[in-house]
Amino acid sequence: YLWHWPIVACLTYADIEIGPLLSIIVAAVSSLLAWLSWKFVEVPMRRSGTSLECSQVFVRRFGIPSLALFAIAIAAACAAGFPDRFDPQVAELDRVLEAKPDVLRWGCQVPSALYDTPPSASCRIGAGNPALDGILIGDSFANHFTGVIEVLAKAQGISLMDYSTDGCPPILGYYTGKTGRYVAYCLRRNEAAYALIASNHYRRVVLAANWPREPAAKEQLIASIEAVLKSGAELTVILSSESIARAASCPIRRRVFGATRSWEGAQRGAPEYFGEIQSRFPQVRFIDPNQVICEDKKCRPILMDVPLYRDDNHLNDAGSRLIGHALLSRGVAL
Repeated sequence: YLWHWPIVACLTYADIEIGPLLSIIVAAVSSLLAWLSWKFVEVPMRRSGTSLECSQVFVRRFGIPSLALFAIAIAAACAAGFPDRFDPQVAELDRVLEAKPDVLRWGCQVPSALYDTPPSASCRIGAGNPALDGILIGDSFANHFTGVIEVLAKAQGISLMDYSTDGCPPILGYYTGKTGRYVAYCLRRNEAAYALIASNHYRRVVLAANWPREPAAKEQLIASIEAVLKSGAELTVILSSESIARAASCPIRRRVFGATRSWEGAQRGAPEYFGEIQSRFPQVRFIDPNQVICEDKKCRPILMDVPLYRDDNHLNDAGSRLIGHALLSRGVAL
C-alpha cells in the first residue's frame, strides 16, 4: 500500500517540513489507512469476486473503472486542467514559469552533444540591425540572460548573435569536471567560439555563465578576456545570478496554499577572483544582475509580483526581461 505517498506529497506541496515527529505521525496515519483499505475494500472485493464470472469481474472491476478514469482524464484535458479552481493569478504565474529561454531559443542554446552546431542567422537578440555587431557566448546562464541582454541591446541599438551551450562556461581551456566526453565537447565549443571572435573582429562580445568558483579558473578566464580584447572587441561580462531554493515554485505555493515562510536566499556573491579581474581590466564592463535580485545580502525570487526563475538557478524569460528593464532604469549598459 502506498498511502504514505499522497500524504507526503500534500505536505510537500503545502511546504510543511517533515521532521522526526511528523514522520512518525505520517507513518502511523499511513498504516491506519492501509489497514482500513485492506479491511473495508480489499477483503470485501476479494470475497464478492468469488461469486462472479470472469467476464463480470473484467467488466465491473476493470472495464467500468477504467472507462470512468479515462472520461475524467479527457474532461480534465479538454478543460485545460480546470484552471477556474484557482485564483486567476495562479494561471498567469504558471504561464510565466513556462516561458523557458532554453525552449524559446532552442537551436541558439544547444546541448553539449551538439557542440559543433554553427551560429544561426535566426539567433539574433537586440536591435534589428542588418549588420551584426557582436556575439554572446556562454552556458545555460548566458541563455537565461538573453532577456536581460535583449532589453539592454535594443536600448543601445546593438545586434548580437546568441551562441551558447549547456554546461560550458566561455573559458578557453577550462575543464568542466564532468565526464571526458563533455569536457572534450566544451573545449571544442570554446575553441570554435573564440576562433569566431578572432576572425570576425566583432565590435561587441558578451560573456555570461555560471562562473566557476574554484580559484584555478582565474588565470584561464584572464587569458580568455585577453583573447577577446586582442580581437578589438568591447567586452561585457555578466556575473552569475544567485541560486535560490524553490525559487520557481514559491510564488504558486504562496497563492495556492497560503505558504508564509520566507523564500529569500542568502547572497553568496561572485567568485573571489572576480575582484582582481575587475581591477585588472577596467575597460571591461561587468554587469551584476543581483543588484536587482538581491538587497541587504538577501535574494528574492519575485519582483513586482513576477516570478524571476524557472528553477532554483535559471531565470524565466519574463523575469530576465524584467531584470533587464530594472538594470536599464539604473543606467546599466552593455
